[in-house]
Amino acid sequence: MIDMSELTESVKGYIEGLQDVLQRKYQISEDKALNMITSSYIMDSLIDYPEETLHDDIEAHADNIYEDQVSKTERLLLEAGYEGTIFFTNPSYEDAFLGISSDDRAIYDYEKMVESLVNHEDMTEDEAREFIDYNATFYIEGGPIILYRLEE
Repeated sequence: MIDMSELTESVKGYIEGLQDVLQRKYQISEDKALNMITSSYIMDSLIDYPEETLHDDIEAHADNIYEDQVSKTERLLLEAGYEGTIFFTNPSYEDAFLGISSDDRAIYDYEKMVESLVNHEDMTEDEAREFIDYNATFYIEGGPIILYRLEE
C-alpha cells in the first residue's frame, strides 16, 4: 500500500483529481475510487516519473484505470444502474453474460459459459460442464441465473 504522506502535494492533487473524475463519471464511492487508483499502474508512474505524469490528461488516466479494473459485465451493470447485482467474477464468463432478469439478477447462457471455459481456461467441454455444474450453480438469494436453452 502506498503511504500517501510521502507523496508531494502535486501528486496528491493529481490523485484527488483522478478520484473526483472516477466518482463523478462512474458514480463510484470515494473509497472505491481511491482503492482503484492506488492499486493501478498510475501510482508507479506518479512515483517514478511525477513531472511527466502530472502533465497527462486526468480524464484519460481515470478512464484507463476504470477500464483496467472493472470487468465488462460490471461496467454494463453499473452504467445501467444495477450496482448491487451479483455476477460471476472468477471466472467472469463475460462472453456468456446475457442481461438482467425482472428481479435484477444477472443472466448467463450455459452453453456460452462452457465455451468461455474451453476458450479462456483451457478446459475440455466435459471439464467445463463439470466445473460449472459444481461451482456455478450455487443457491444464493439474488445470485446469477443460468439459462439452459431448449432446442428441438
